[in-house]
Amino acid sequence: MSKLKYEDLALPHYRNSEVITSIGGTDLTLPDIVAAGLFSRLNIFFVGEKGCGKTQLATDIYNTYFGGKGLFERGNPDFNLKDLYERINISKLEYSKVEASLIQRLYDPKEDNMIYAIKSLVDNEIAWTKIPHKKAEKILSEFNITTHDMIELSKNVNDNFFFIDELNRTPQLVQNQFLNVADGYIIYKGRKIPLGKNAKMLESGLGKDTTYRGSNYTIGIATANVDKNYTGTFRMDDALVDRFHIFLDFDFYRMSVNDRIELMEIDGDPRVRDSKPKDLSSKIIKVHNELLNKPPSEEAKIVSLYLTEGLNYCHKFSKLNHRKSNFADGMFPDICFSEQCSKSSTICGFTRSASTRAMSAYLGFTKGLEYIAKLKNPNTNIDNFETIIEAVRIAGAYSGIVNTRRANQQNPGKPQILMNEVIDEVEKRVVDKKEDIVKAMSYAAHGELRAEHIEIFEHDWGFMGDYLTRVNDNTKLVKKAKAKKA
Repeated sequence: MSKLKYEDLALPHYRNSEVITSIGGTDLTLPDIVAAGLFSRLNIFFVGEKGCGKTQLATDIYNTYFGGKGLFERGNPDFNLKDLYERINISKLEYSKVEASLIQRLYDPKEDNMIYAIKSLVDNEIAWTKIPHKKAEKILSEFNITTHDMIELSKNVNDNFFFIDELNRTPQLVQNQFLNVADGYIIYKGRKIPLGKNAKMLESGLGKDTTYRGSNYTIGIATANVDKNYTGTFRMDDALVDRFHIFLDFDFYRMSVNDRIELMEIDGDPRVRDSKPKDLSSKIIKVHNELLNKPPSEEAKIVSLYLTEGLNYCHKFSKLNHRKSNFADGMFPDICFSEQCSKSSTICGFTRSASTRAMSAYLGFTKGLEYIAKLKNPNTNIDNFETIIEAVRIAGAYSGIVNTRRANQQNPGKPQILMNEVIDEVEKRVVDKKEDIVKAMSYAAHGELRAEHIEIFEHDWGFMGDYLTRVNDNTKLVKKAKAKKA
């Protein structure tokens, strides 16, 4: 299998050449960002007004990256996930009828009683041979096929890609069916079945359960029109939203004027265009497996901790151990303003810590961004602090870090604009501490950390004490192990 090239990722119809971010001096566009998400195996949600290209981009990915194979559905109130992953195998019923007919309950005049007999062929003639009652019932039970037994998994479990267009046109109870699929599996007859290419069905006998094993690479894209003026739409379930790791706002990341002119000059057809299938799934999965085995950088882990611990720090309320997460539900951030906290007008007043799930996604996304940047330009010079900052900037707008209700009172902009404001401030704080972080990490990496290296990290940076101590202790353990071997 040849190695993936940047040119392989060219899309047939969707256009958007606007630069979203720059990683190590390499400019990345919206299609680049989506490719990075696929490399990182992160579900992606496209939001925006009607006609902005969401469905076209998803269709191009479906056809060009996954060979037109996978689940391609439009949200509707009657949606039933079982229709996609399960099927009824009528042949099992026919097989059971044939096999069960080999055993009959017959009258035996010698015994003057009913007996079980099995049909066989002796000297080209049909003969019936008596068999024990218990043995006959055991054999018959194996061929007693019910409707439940005829239901089996369809080949769709092998698909690497699923696309749900206009997901918010399904009620929340229907949306709940996608929770497991977004996590990469389905529940079948009480078992957890992984989805994705290379999943092989291991038959354990007719009428019995089947088990599956596989690479479990599956990726999902969904779209939604988020404007309140649309009818027939439903509120998105928070648990499902949390399982879409990257939200891309097509109204914010608009295509350029040149892109629009290019589309105008094609043929004037407003419909979503299909294209000849091309399957890059094996190459994408190979990239994903490479990234999966690559540990995150120390810089990425530190910035991630700032977003989970630093943004959770409350400057005012010591009774809550200075943790926003200790506020009663609904109190934050209104209490910051009612108590006239001096930090209420800063990002402290409208941000909360990122969830553990979100930060795991951002760390994975960081590796995907680095890969696509180097694929596009081999001379890309990666800055680990920059990459994690940009990963969160792009993916974090809808993750709950920003309290949009409160933030909109100060800046009535889209969530992405508010997120940019938050990340600009986080980046400034990281840059201000960068020299201290690098110095302290150097001492910890050599097992020479001292109290003065920790004491400079206070308040929202207080978590650094635990982090540096962990690095320092691990270094000492390694040194001790090496000395013992020597």
